[in-house]
Amino acid sequence: MRWERVASIALLLVLYGIIMEFAGHGGGPLALLLVFGWPQVWGSAQLPGWIGIGVLIRSLFVSGQSFLSYRGWGATLLGCSLWLFASSSEAVLFTLMTAIPFHIAWGYTIWQGYRGQPAFSKPALDRRPTTVLYAVLFFGFTLLLRLPYLVGGLWHGPQEGQPWLSHLLPLLLFAGDLVLIYAIWIGKNWARWAFLALALWGWGQFMWYAGATLTTLSPQTLLVATHIVATTVAFVMVFTPPGSRWFQTIGHSDQRRDPQPAAL
Repeated sequence: MRWERVASIALLLVLYGIIMEFAGHGGGPLALLLVFGWPQVWGSAQLPGWIGIGVLIRSLFVSGQSFLSYRGWGATLLGCSLWLFASSSEAVLFTLMTAIPFHIAWGYTIWQGYRGQPAFSKPALDRRPTTVLYAVLFFGFTLLLRLPYLVGGLWHGPQEGQPWLSHLLPLLLFAGDLVLIYAIWIGKNWARWAFLALALWGWGQFMWYAGATLTTLSPQTLLVATHIVATTVAFVMVFTPPGSRWFQTIGHSDQRRDPQPAAL
């Protein structure tokens, strides 16, 4: 285990942990909110925070390009957690200003991971199985289902007393889903796992706060049910043997063409 890597992971965790979050009755580091924050209030931010910490720790036990990818995604999950914490804050601007050092470190990890990505293999992309093609079409269909509500929410603006960051959160999630679907299309194995984790988190949030609405019959209920079914079918397709073999094959071919790990 190289100590430079340990230091880079420790720096990300320290910068994330010391950010001050003021929430009406008091404040404390985000690291404390991860442990002592009430799940009813902070749960949506706690989950990506803990997953991000786990991904960063996992990155210490892989090598080469895998380390850069794991570190980049771990930092991104911490960044998502930070922004979700900030959306519930009464001092959003102050929270984000104290997080400037973390954002710099976060951007640097993303840049390093992008710089070390191998070039696309056109022959491997041409062998994309039909199941992956259909899965991407189903994923695209789920985005179209969300688009009218997304545009309508942005058009009407934030509700009275709603933080601007919370108002823009659906747009940020939509953009993140779009990026992950494109990554799945070009054969990034990590993308299907990241997208699955994000979908399970979203379903869990929905079931926790609004799951009872599925017991009533309405246009909105049918839309949500259609979205869940289409997403489930798409995930089954990318994780069936033909899809899994293709993702693993294209990843191995990339490593053979770019055997030298990127410099830290």
